[in-house]
Amino acid sequence: MSIVLCLTNPDEQSGGMRAVYYLFSLLVKTGYDVILNASPKPDDVVVYTDNMPGNLYGGRRIVRYMCYYAGEYFGGKRIPAHECVMVYHRDYLEEIQQHADAPIPEDNVLLVPSIEPGMFYPEDKVQDCILYVGKKHYDADLKDWNGVPIVAKDNFKRGDFATLLRRTKNFYSLDRRTVATSEAQLAGCVPWYVVGPGRQAESAEILDPTMYLMWPERDEALAHKFVSIIRTFFDDPSI
Repeated sequence: MSIVLCLTNPDEQSGGMRAVYYLFSLLVKTGYDVILNASPKPDDVVVYTDNMPGNLYGGRRIVRYMCYYAGEYFGGKRIPAHECVMVYHRDYLEEIQQHADAPIPEDNVLLVPSIEPGMFYPEDKVQDCILYVGKKHYDADLKDWNGVPIVAKDNFKRGDFATLLRRTKNFYSLDRRTVATSEAQLAGCVPWYVVGPGRQAESAEILDPTMYLMWPERDEALAHKFVSIIRTFFDDPSI
């Protein structure tokens, strides 16, 4: 019996995909039987991220690891009661619960780190500020926002984005909950959110960015928790 982790785009550089790959490595490291993108056997557990609604691989026992709001990449679809649901961040739980047919325990929140150690640290700040669009889209009033350079992480290689943050003083973001804000904090940026119709800037909530840093010795516990939630839901200690 295996856990099958399913990914739509293995080359994607989003925080969610990095987290899932890291979760895969933690499961392997801690000795669980886990494989990527394979046809499941009848008793296998198939894990889909929120950008994979439906049941592409035809699994009988399904886990949804929701890395963002259900109304976004998941398309607002319903999650039936026979599917196990885990949520990447507590901020997403209430909204995802509205799309689920069964209660989601708070203990099913599983924040898996997605920032590689050693990439984000302060350098001389030669760039005053950038506006990060993240999961939001460009629109007419963002073609010029107070003359601030507009940045989409998808347009950068991972290392180039890290270099930009290390050299930037102020980090503005349209996305209130993005790992890029923690990357910016590690790089010594001052974080801001841009909110409302008038695109006003306000100070970002200061979080401990180290909780997003990959640290295998600490994070092995996440692999055990992940499997424990699945075992409990399906009432199967053999997983």
